Amino acid sequence: MKLLKGFIHSFESVKMKPALGVIREPLPKDARCQVLAEPGRQYAAYFKGAPKFAFTLDVPAGDYEVRWLDVVTGRSEASPKMTHAGGAARFQIPDGLDECASKAAFGFTALP
Repeated sequence: MKLLKGFIHSFESVKMKPALGVIREPLPKDARCQVLAEPGRQYAAYFKGAPKFAFTLDVPAGDYEVRWLDVVTGRSEASPKMTHAGGAARFQIPDGLDECASKAAFGFTALP
């Protein structure tokens, strides 16, 4: 729980609300997902039972970074920083993460 608490506190969470509908793709059978978002700026997602799941988010044009947290071991992994033209952006849970949280932030130079 301490890991997830630190993860959630890394957001400006007062500006976020539940937003499961931002992920359009159906989850694998028996998988779970919860999403909090300030659309176009910051997204927090928790996945369980969805290893290597690929999904799309509509995002604004700009620079972004995604960080993945293995909520079991505490290992954190960042995807390469990217510049996106805006619109549909594809994300995929890294290999080996059966239960994880992800943070996507746009217009930032770095994530904690």
